[in-house]
Amino acid sequence: MQYLLKVTILGVKHHVFRVVSVDGAADIEHVLNLCDLSFDYAGYNTKELYFAKDYDSFTKMALDYQPYDENRYGPSGKEFDSFWHQQVELSKLNTFALKLCDNKSDFIKPFDELIEGKIALYQEHIAPRITDLQKHFKFIYVLNGVQHLVEVMTSSEKLKCFLPAALMGEGLIEDSDETKPLSLTMLNEFLSAHENDENFDDGLNLKDCTARLRALGAQRNSDNINNAIVKAGAKPLNFVAD
Repeated sequence: MQYLLKVTILGVKHHVFRVVSVDGAADIEHVLNLCDLSFDYAGYNTKELYFAKDYDSFTKMALDYQPYDENRYGPSGKEFDSFWHQQVELSKLNTFALKLCDNKSDFIKPFDELIEGKIALYQEHIAPRITDLQKHFKFIYVLNGVQHLVEVMTSSEKLKCFLPAALMGEGLIEDSDETKPLSLTMLNEFLSAHENDENFDDGLNLKDCTARLRALGAQRNSDNINNAIVKAGAKPLNFVAD
């Protein structure tokens, strides 16, 4: 499958997001690396994914989904909140966690397998209370302690943009100072320092973002897959001709 993912940084004052196209045949870590490159993050191996296990956790995790108040016959007052200002209290939710440091072998599985498996579980436990599960399918991606809300906007056998690309986005990020690695403090300091710059938002060049994604490639090549498997603790692949 081909996917459009909207990735929004949580816990910051400025709205910073990217919409990227990825190939579900790529492994999970590779897809996350593509998302990282769309922000121009430095390389971090502390990747964590969180998926809700029940309806209550699912609704609290979908920060940008505005619930309706039946008594008011419309959206509740939450629609006026800037959802990206807050982080999710993951410790208080019933979630399934996938951590690169603990489950390296899981991160080299196809992204398709991850998404389809979670949607199947949601259809069994959560879908009866969600009218359009595909539309509201979200999870939390934590990179070096920084939370990102990831929404699967579209999944299709074939999208118009097959290669990885950054299609939309807002908020320039510079993560090149080794003395200040990625953190909410670093992000808020950087965004605050540039929020009055006249060309701040114009500084985000989606063509540059896409160039970084495509330089990495839609999928890993066979050598990189083999290296990823070895790093995960498995035996290297050995193809022998008959």
